[in-house]
Amino acid sequence: MRALQSKILLPCSLSYKIGLLLGMTLLPLVAQANQLPSSYEQSRTDFAQSVVALKAQPSHSTIPEIVSFPIPILGKTPNDNLAIDYVYIPPKELPNKLVVISTGIHGVEAPAGSQIAQALLNSCVASLGDTRKDAGIMIFHNMNPYGFKYGSRFNRNNVDLNRNSFAIGQFPGAQGLPNRDYDRMRNILERTGMFRINHFPSLALIYADVVAAFPIDIATGGFEAGRRIMRNALAGQYAHPEGIYFGGLSGVEQENAKAQEIIREVARNYRSALHLDIHTGLGKDKINHIMTNPGVSDESISLLRAIFPKTDTSENLYSVEVASNEPGQLVTNGDFTRVVCEIAGSHLSPCVAATAEIGVPNEEQSLVAVIHENVSRQKGYPDAHPKRLAAIKQIREYFTPKDPQWYQAVVNNNKVICDAIKTFLSAR
Repeated sequence: MRALQSKILLPCSLSYKIGLLLGMTLLPLVAQANQLPSSYEQSRTDFAQSVVALKAQPSHSTIPEIVSFPIPILGKTPNDNLAIDYVYIPPKELPNKLVVISTGIHGVEAPAGSQIAQALLNSCVASLGDTRKDAGIMIFHNMNPYGFKYGSRFNRNNVDLNRNSFAIGQFPGAQGLPNRDYDRMRNILERTGMFRINHFPSLALIYADVVAAFPIDIATGGFEAGRRIMRNALAGQYAHPEGIYFGGLSGVEQENAKAQEIIREVARNYRSALHLDIHTGLGKDKINHIMTNPGVSDESISLLRAIFPKTDTSENLYSVEVASNEPGQLVTNGDFTRVVCEIAGSHLSPCVAATAEIGVPNEEQSLVAVIHENVSRQKGYPDAHPKRLAAIKQIREYFTPKDPQWYQAVVNNNKVICDAIKTFLSAR
């Protein structure tokens, strides 16, 4: 569960201007369309070709093939061919350290993660040398194939998979994790009730709605009250399937369940692990924000700071943001970074799990884009409807900016992540 601190409040979507209104300061993160995979199908092809190219090298000829597990979607044809691809590169000798890279759990953020996954295969793995003797590497490509292909943050069931990562059989649901602040914000975030509009929302309308909805809270509690309400609302809700940040009604989704099964089987053979979950949309533009869960051990925090060291140039590439362990800190529920260290590999020590999220330039519109896309689906517009197409185009452009400098930031972070992996594997 990722902490919602003043600098890292909301995963991949909250507007900076709304943040100012409610006393929040948010950052952005994402990837570029011109030079990143232009489609779900292309990304799968590129990932497969990267594995083939790696296997063609004599020193890596025994690497297993890509494994794909289908994600059947009710109402979609088999020709949609939706699947999660992953590759597991086992150690040359006895297993000791495991590196897990996961990408695309929020579908519209997948292009940057896909590019990073390919870069790791194309150049990083081959450069690891002797550090790979006891190290295994597992790369999950596009954890949310429906969201990538059809232009949504969420999966076909409208579930935010990054609010749905709970141990099998331990799903809390709305009773275990009620979200009263989302209930209070629902008219705004879903455009229902007295706030319903016949067209899609603008940022100005959302501002007006917030002020209208919480005059007493803001008058009595100031910006801090508004800040708390919004942070809680977007931390994950389990009661409204048609809403945003919906973590599911009754169980772990098939994407998460299968990934847990695979990771658990592999992780049981290892002693320590590093897990980086790649995102875009949150944080300062073009900066990779390395964010932890609360409750991380001092040993793991020290290791994280060692593998992402502060240097003269690092502030232009990334920042490490360690969540406080203070009681009562607000967190996101069902965060996928829980899987390796808490759910599948509780024996691993040290085990470092972090979100790596690259900021985008137009974060102030990203919440609008998420609402816009969600409304277009909840209204039942077919995929070819002009309003549905407009919503998909908008959300893709916000989370994958068409900016060569933004794309270059993604490329620069290929080396950052590779260097972090090298440092983790060489540490003793």
